[in-house]
Amino acid sequence: MPACLPNLLQRVLPSVVSVIAAPANHPEMLLERSLDLLPVLLKPATAEHARAVHAATYTHVLALGHASDDNGTVQSVATVLRMFVSKGGEALLTWGPHATPQDNLQVSMHMTLCGLARPAPPSLHCLWRNLDSSRAANDCLHLGPKISVQH
Repeated sequence: MPACLPNLLQRVLPSVVSVIAAPANHPEMLLERSLDLLPVLLKPATAEHARAVHAATYTHVLALGHASDDNGTVQSVATVLRMFVSKGGEALLTWGPHATPQDNLQVSMHMTLCGLARPAPPSLHCLWRNLDSSRAANDCLHLGPKISVQH
């Protein structure tokens, strides 16, 4: 799959983005499968391809994580965020639309950590949050001193 990944991303990402950017306009199952597809695309991805997926989907994924009360959606969002941290490594700190790596670091890490630390509504099972957040936090810790933000 890695050899065909660039073409696959070029064909699939626009459809996935259209679904996750406007979830109310699509059936719930299509939203769930679109979120489930992102880790599948990220798993064999190089850092360059993961960055392309991040650029296209990150803000939409976070918005879904903050807005949803659906256990499956929140679990999928946490998995995608964890994959971004895992695939991006230190390079994740420079991903983003801002002019300087420091600005990207502040915004992307803050948004990612807030997304992972989001309090679960009472209707959601809390196990996902403990499992996925601890994994993502561990991945973040491996980024080392570069994640310390200077104010």
